[in-house]
Amino acid sequence: MSLSGWRVVYKQKFFRLALLACGLLLLAGVLLVWFALFPAVESWRVVPLHYNIHIGVDKVGKWWELFIPSGIGVILTLLNAGYASIIWKREKVIAYAAIVTAVVVDVLILVHLIFLVHLNVTYYA
Repeated sequence: MSLSGWRVVYKQKFFRLALLACGLLLLAGVLLVWFALFPAVESWRVVPLHYNIHIGVDKVGKWWELFIPSGIGVILTLLNAGYASIIWKREKVIAYAAIVTAVVVDVLILVHLIFLVHLNVTYYA
């Protein structure tokens, strides 16, 4: 697909605002993890990555794995934005749905990171 498809879609104010929201949500997640847990987290051998109400912490990993959800969010946002630009001429409603889905996923990732930071702060407090 040529860049003209991208230009047509991203001239729409809604798409620009949605992508800006996605970027800000993902940046907020990275900054939340960075400023809430660093530099203390680098000295921990493992960090909790998942909590189960039945057995407690059930997944641990290295400190850098705390950034994986944000990376997944970037990939999903780019995939949805690319799909929206490809499908725009045929199905505008589906293109809007794709970009709204990207925003919703990024909100859920931020909520996940908030709980993950809370888990790490309380686990090592």
